Amino acid sequence: MESKLIKLKKWLDADAGFDIGHKRRKEVDVYFRTLFYMLALILEPYENLEVIADIVNRDHSTVVHARKKLFNKVIKKKRFNKLLIEYKLKFLKEKSEENLTAEAKLYLLQEKYDDAMHKIVVIEKLIEKKALLTEIEVRYRELNPIQQQTYNERADLILKSFSWKKYNSTFEKTHVGLNSN
Repeated sequence: MESKLIKLKKWLDADAGFDIGHKRRKEVDVYFRTLFYMLALILEPYENLEVIADIVNRDHSTVVHARKKLFNKVIKKKRFNKLLIEYKLKFLKEKSEENLTAEAKLYLLQEKYDDAMHKIVVIEKLIEKKALLTEIEVRYRELNPIQQQTYNERADLILKSFSWKKYNSTFEKTHVGLNSN
């Protein structure tokens, strides 16, 4: 049976489009390896650092360095933060509720809390937007589509009647000249 860490590496390889265990040191390569370390430490908190690092052809000191210097950088990158959340949920949902560590349970609760808070913010924005509408705009939104069409046709005629009242800044040119005959 394939270990979780090997499975995780294969998934990250697929997302990255390259082998994250390769020796390259481009920023994207380093960030994918760091993401692997982060997830590995969450999924297998008691695993030996040497085992985690060996999967991506590194040694334990690389994991320690990444934890100290790079974890916060990776979290700030939108792409990697999204992947981190996606993989955490993917792996944590595979575990049974009893086998989850306290940190994993806390993470899942935090995700639910964040989702609820996002929904609250969206609802508050909708309420605020409705509060900014005039009384007529609110009543218009309560009309059915046929009534809205009738309203739009009538409002269009009224708006057209205002166009003749606008000041026209273009003038007709007349050429006046003296005839010598």
